Amino acid sequence: ARLARYEEEWEAGLAQALRTLRSVWDSVDEYLQVSRRNKVIAKGAYLLLLLLGIATTSIATLIGTGTPPFDDDDVGGVGPSTITALSLLTSFCIGIISFLAPVQKWQQLRATASQLESETWKFRTRTCHYARIANGGRERASDRQLIATAQLLRRGVIESASIKDTSFFSVHAASTYRHGQRHDAIFEPRLRDDHYSVLRPDEYITLRVRPMLAFYKSRLPRYFRVRAALQVAQLLTVVTTVVFSLIGWSAYATILAALVSSLTAWGEFYGANKKLARYSTVIAALHEEISSWDALTEVERHAAQRAEDLISNCEALITGEREAWLATSPASKNLEKALSSNADEKEDKAPAAPDR
Repeated sequence: ARLARYEEEWEAGLAQALRTLRSVWDSVDEYLQVSRRNKVIAKGAYLLLLLLGIATTSIATLIGTGTPPFDDDDVGGVGPSTITALSLLTSFCIGIISFLAPVQKWQQLRATASQLESETWKFRTRTCHYARIANGGRERASDRQLIATAQLLRRGVIESASIKDTSFFSVHAASTYRHGQRHDAIFEPRLRDDHYSVLRPDEYITLRVRPMLAFYKSRLPRYFRVRAALQVAQLLTVVTTVVFSLIGWSAYATILAALVSSLTAWGEFYGANKKLARYSTVIAALHEEISSWDALTEVERHAAQRAEDLISNCEALITGEREAWLATSPASKNLEKALSSNADEKEDKAPAAPDR
């Protein structure tokens, strides 16, 4: 009878752990889905504002200097009408961006999803605070600890990401869930990881650390190419601007100067330099953690403190990279700057009467 009672308690505890992990993975997938959508909206909106600014500056400059096609022959007033249309379109975009707040949702939801995912790895490896609870003979308490941590993070994201007044809490599509927690959901097996089993340190390295290293390394060439392309474009544009100024094409030089400014702003918004620095730093640190673990003997690897140090250090590096991104990301600052400066720019760039 005692053995049967133990088996019943063990099965109940396993079911509770699975339900807890399913709830956490649900939140991770939902946050990531909405975060990706707002990321696209934020980048597209900022790029559109830059393009509208370039167009407005170009037309206003051509009108002010009487440069064709906005010279004396522009009897129909096409130039001023175009300026008005661009101003209205810019105002509309600003209103949509202010209403949606895509950067705030993108950053907060992505950061919270990363924190929740980190907690699931600590829970599955029974390390950090979950190890202390499990070793104290209260295995079910580790489930409650994960629930409490997830609830705390969820409450924080509800307030910081401004999702209370949206449809975020409606029913999400089945394709949103990608960790095998729903029967009708998409399951993406990653190196034979079922996303629920308890893991040993070697399995943690294979299923968590090495995929993160591969992710960081795959992004480095892209960010380097983007940074190099932006720098080359800026240099070419600056040289062309100087040449135009020397030959007397002042109007076109002004337009190119606006283009240089927009390229610089987009480069800051994209943040390739900071991404390269962050990813390179975390790659080197994770390699050091793996090397330190590989240098241990088989007996040393079975020490609980060794596993604790490995997993806590790796998770601190991974979540620290996300926190650094959230703290140093110029996306929110640049978008707010673009929104606040558009009204002043429209006034400054109002078409002046050309010299006739």
